[in-house]
Amino acid sequence: MVQQHKYPVTQAAETMNIGLSTLQRWLRQFRGEVRGDIPTATAITSEQRCHGNEQRQKVAVKLKEAGENIQQVCRCLSLTRSVFYVRSRRLGLRADILMLHAAVKHVHC
Repeated sequence: MVQQHKYPVTQAAETMNIGLSTLQRWLRQFRGEVRGDIPTATAITSEQRCHGNEQRQKVAVKLKEAGENIQQVCRCLSLTRSVFYVRSRRLGLRADILMLHAAVKHVHC
């Protein structure tokens, strides 16, 4: 969205509810990959990795809802499309389960 449509970075970060520095870092990484730069990795904990995956998934969902090409979004965010779709289905199932729990509580009260 930022790259293709020249959407302001600050506005995109605010719309997607992510930190400005996070989005700027992702853009630097993407631009580096386009130039052919070799990424430098740092060691992170599994908890940090999990949180980062959740954040990228949320961003990908919002960009897809905004009409962006999911293949490009997933590539930019280092998500595989299959993982994106599996996680998306899980999120939908979680919402359905929560609604069922609320309905059961309402019936039993």
